[in-house]
Order: sequence, then structure tokens, then C-alpha cells
Amino acid sequence: RREQRVLMCMLDTVDFVAVFLGCIKAGIVPVPVNTRLTAKDYSFMLDDSRAAALVVSEPLYPLFEEDIDAHPALEQVIVSGADSLGHKGLSDLIAAASDRFEPVRTRRDDMCFWLYTSGTTGMPKATRITNSRLQIMLRTFIAPCYTGPRDRVYITLPLYHGTGGICGVGQAMMSGASIVLRRKFSASAFWDDVVDEGVTSIVYIGELCRYLLNRPPHPKERAHRLQTGFGNGLRPEIWTEFRER
Repeated sequence: RREQRVLMCMLDTVDFVAVFLGCIKAGIVPVPVNTRLTAKDYSFMLDDSRAAALVVSEPLYPLFEEDIDAHPALEQVIVSGADSLGHKGLSDLIAAASDRFEPVRTRRDDMCFWLYTSGTTGMPKATRITNSRLQIMLRTFIAPCYTGPRDRVYITLPLYHGTGGICGVGQAMMSGASIVLRRKFSASAFWDDVVDEGVTSIVYIGELCRYLLNRPPHPKERAHRLQTGFGNGLRPEIWTEFRER
């Protein structure tokens, strides 16, 4: 229901994008979380957010299983994967849903979604993002990257991360570009994907470029159509070497 929170512990699939944007359009507040935390962290975030629903990828469900009945605000569990594990299956819910939907009317300062820190200095902490802030994040890199409908944006970062799941997805969704989504970054497959899929823009963190530089030259690394890349945490010396190579 409107303004309730939905905790999302999901792998990098198209389902993540559908659930995240679907919740927002319905006035529900998605809470995407890092998929590499502990059961204790997830238990804390369920209580802290008072999530009414949990959407979890099948392989990650064991991290919630023992604690699932300990959260009084939690009304339902939805599993994304081949096996719903006794709960509601996301694919079944999508198949049964009506194709007629009227987005709710929202205001700029309404709560849109929550983002939790990774908890490196204690328990994870929530940052609350409004609708107006989301609009800025979605559009941030369109103008500097000149992104348009003919572009293909390659996303290998976790979708629960703001750079990949919001700025990366947003750059495509708000400009008409396509997304090329890999579930997990692979330095060995990077240039094959970029060339074979006609990628024109990449999303990075600084370490991604360093990993590519540390590998032997790839036969396709100068045969691509890449025009732009955006992200954060890239040191100037790494960028210079990356660009020249």
C-alpha cells in the first residue's frame, strides 16, 4: 500500500528494475539493500525500515529464512526465482497482474526510496531520498554523456548501488537508450560484451578500470564503439592510462 516500505534483496536482473520502478510508480517506498551482508544486518534493516514486504532473490532467501517470523510489520514475502520456496512467486504475480495501471499522484518532497549504507562503521544507516532527488539522480549523466535513444549503456555494477541501479538505469530509461545488463562484473568478458553488444556508454567505479588495466591487452579493446563512461572513484593517473590504452 502507498507509503509502505518494501525491502529489496535482489540479484542484478531485470526483475530488480521492474520492482524498484514499479514500487515508485505505485507510491510504495522501495528499500534496495546490499546483497553481500549478513542475516543480522538484514534482520536489523527489516525492523528499522518497518518493511511491510520483502522481495528476495531465491539464492538469498536462506539469509532471511530463520528470522522471517520475527518482524511484526512484515506482511508478505515475495521470491524472485524458479522456486518460490512456499511464498508468493514474483513471476506468478507479474503474470496475474492487470496491464491497466494508473500511477498515483505524488509530490516532489514525498519520500521515494531508502538507501542503506553497507554498515562498515556499525549497523547500516538509511538515507531517505525524495522524488525530486531521484529525478536529479536519474538525469544526472544524460547531458554530459549526450545519451540518446541509439545508445546502449553497459551496467556491471550492483543495482542496489546508486551509481549503477539509479544513475545507470536512469540514464537509459530517461533518454530512451537500451541497457546491457551483466549480473556480475567480469574483466575477462568485458570487451567481448562491449563490442558484441554495440555498447556506447559504460558505468564504472574506479576499481573496474584498474582491473581492466591489470589484464593483458584484449584483441577487442580498441575495436569498440564506446563514446562515454561515467561513475566515481577513478584516480587521474588511472584515467589517463585507461584512455590512452
